[in-house]
Amino acid sequence: MNNIIEQSIKFYRKFNPWHSMLFSLLILAAAGIYRFGIAETLPQLAGALIAATIVETIAVKLRYKKWALPISGWITALISAMVLPHGLGFFQLALVVGITLLVKHLVRPMGRHVFNPAAVAIVIGAALYKVHPGWWSESYYLLTIPLGIYVTYRMRKFWQVGAYLVTYSLIGAGIILLTEGISSIQISSQYIIGILSGIPWFFALFMVPEPRTSPSMRNNMIAFGAVAAITGIYVPLFTPIVNGLLIANIVNVLHIWYQRNVQLDSATLKISGKGIKILLLFGYKDGLTADQFESWVDKVVNRYKDSVDGYEIFNEIDNKLSAGDYKPFLEKAYNKIKAIDGSASVVVSGLTGRKEAISFWNGLYDAGGGSFFDALGIHPYRSSSPETKEFNIGAWTDTLNQAVGAISSHGGGKKVWVTEFGWKTADVDDATQGNYLARGFLLSATVPSVATVISYKLFDISSGESYGIARTDLSKKGSFATVQNVIEKIKGLGFKERVEVADTKTIDNFDDGVNGWKDDGSSQGSVTLEPTGGRNGGGMKYRWNFSAGTGYTVARKTTSIEGNPSGLSVWIDGNSGASVWKLRIVDANDETFQFDLGQSSSGFKEYRFDFSKDKAKTSWGGNGIIDYPIKFDSIVLDNQNGSSSGEVVIDDLAALYGEGDMYALRFGDSLLAYWKASGSSQATVCGKDLTFEVYPQYTTVSSCEKPVAPPKTATKSANPTVAPSPKPSPAAPAPPPATTPPASPPNPEPPATAPVALSSQNSLKKRQLRYYIGGTLIGLLLALLAAWRKGILAALLKKNR
Repeated sequence: MNNIIEQSIKFYRKFNPWHSMLFSLLILAAAGIYRFGIAETLPQLAGALIAATIVETIAVKLRYKKWALPISGWITALISAMVLPHGLGFFQLALVVGITLLVKHLVRPMGRHVFNPAAVAIVIGAALYKVHPGWWSESYYLLTIPLGIYVTYRMRKFWQVGAYLVTYSLIGAGIILLTEGISSIQISSQYIIGILSGIPWFFALFMVPEPRTSPSMRNNMIAFGAVAAITGIYVPLFTPIVNGLLIANIVNVLHIWYQRNVQLDSATLKISGKGIKILLLFGYKDGLTADQFESWVDKVVNRYKDSVDGYEIFNEIDNKLSAGDYKPFLEKAYNKIKAIDGSASVVVSGLTGRKEAISFWNGLYDAGGGSFFDALGIHPYRSSSPETKEFNIGAWTDTLNQAVGAISSHGGGKKVWVTEFGWKTADVDDATQGNYLARGFLLSATVPSVATVISYKLFDISSGESYGIARTDLSKKGSFATVQNVIEKIKGLGFKERVEVADTKTIDNFDDGVNGWKDDGSSQGSVTLEPTGGRNGGGMKYRWNFSAGTGYTVARKTTSIEGNPSGLSVWIDGNSGASVWKLRIVDANDETFQFDLGQSSSGFKEYRFDFSKDKAKTSWGGNGIIDYPIKFDSIVLDNQNGSSSGEVVIDDLAALYGEGDMYALRFGDSLLAYWKASGSSQATVCGKDLTFEVYPQYTTVSSCEKPVAPPKTATKSANPTVAPSPKPSPAAPAPPPATTPPASPPNPEPPATAPVALSSQNSLKKRQLRYYIGGTLIGLLLALLAAWRKGILAALLKKNR
């Protein structure tokens, strides 16, 4: 039963607000077909959906260079078909929806569409065919209202819809009072039903809450709903009711323009004045040339050089350009930035955490781009916990080591900045999100050369997002305190060592050389094994040579392992490129198990695998269950289009006992951070009896009996700057970290100025208040103007006299 509930919750989280909207609209469409008949309704539904599929799919492909289901287009099509009068016809609806979606994709000031697409469709229908909304979607109020409430809840737009309904109802009641007097009000169920039936429920619950053309802050949502109601009743510009939503859209985009163009200068100065460092992200546009970009960089950097500390050159550009094509943009930007502000940091586009990104990094160096950046930006997203070994990407620290290894293989001298990482609360609950983020911050400190780590992001900008540790209205999620706590705890402290919690037994420490080890079972490659110096005493040099782009090398030494170990551990020094290290064991029934460790990089680092918790494992010759006792079998290097040859040093191969997913890290002289990847366990660490939970805990210690020596360079550098990111793809420059989460404006894209950075709560409330007052005044002014033109105002004044 619990498993069914858990799976249902996971399904619900993946069923995003847009899916909820589409699902609800399909139910209403089916109800409309049942009531009015197939001949009246199906042709226009079909025409609208076919047009939306074609136009939206092509537009998305041209804009984003990818194929995707046209869900937003289908939503526009269904609303348009159910609002315009039924029986309009296949081709008429196809033309209306086609034009509507073209307007959506072509009219995009500041990089976003302005008008509610369904409202635009109604206006186009009125202009082309002289028809007004039929609202046949409201065939059954018992369906429209509950489904609409569900959609409003999923869109997180209750304040917006509530403001619209309250304002609309108050204006309606006011008109009745002024025109008919208080004696006309009858408190009866029939009277109340009559009032309720006069409310445009479908419009209010399905069109008003559209998130991409409306604000996300609470006060702004209230103002938006009020403006839509007031101007929808009194302003006869296009069609009844709908014109109010379009006017509210205009008020909203004017407010965004004000934020981006008026408030940004003062906001960046205020933020930097509080000691918060800003990394500004430059966006890329298709068709942009390197010379055009250089001119844009010149304008932006000259304008913000006194408040911005660093610049990231494009976002995940490995999805759009090759390394060779990216290099001219990076070179021109680097030279221009350094000429204006030599102290500013230049960060390579935040690259995806995919294994294929290694080829982009290497390609950038091969193209001569290694001299034109200070730090390599990466976005190592993952779905599982930071500690879990996944196929191809390994654990969290394995991904970071890939980036460090790429830099080291080209001479080093650069830092790694994690400018985005995170987990969505649509996929995990708030507590898990906070635990994963905090553990990611702590583990990042163990990787040398990782100087900055920024989570994505501080708050959700729209209702469809869920990466933030705060909601769209800035209310804190359950994850907020956990992230805030880890930042406060390790601020200013350098990583010292990892304390081993699990018991270990050596399989081979190579102090006696490489006796018993041999190349046995390699495919399309060979390995040479030699004794050499290790991290503590002797080590084994593992020199490989591949004859093709695939294949693997096997170093075998069959060794019995005592007891029932829970995992394996090995230390490796050397860069394996894209090739993946694996360990093999053989169980009591001669079944072979293979465990992925990930790629290795320069400098001794520990690579371990937990038999029960980690996912990147395969087996053959049995039932997939480890039957003890077991034997260690071999060390394997799997060539995945990596280097054709190379060498590393291997040392301290060991078996782990007990629960191997317990972590204890020392920072500074006395702080110990500890946690368990899953479940709860007790252990004695550094002389203290501790209970390990999934959330990080902190205590002070003096000395520890079982320290694992950190990489040699780790004690020489401070821990990374860690903070949640307030906007897409920001990062704070090098440590020490700020006392409050850093903020940065999002992507400035030519030719508009960069969007607004986050300022304090007080200034945010002031902006919301200005929005509310300004929008309401505009709405009232338009309403009074329209009332005067229609003679309503004179009639009302006469009635009062």
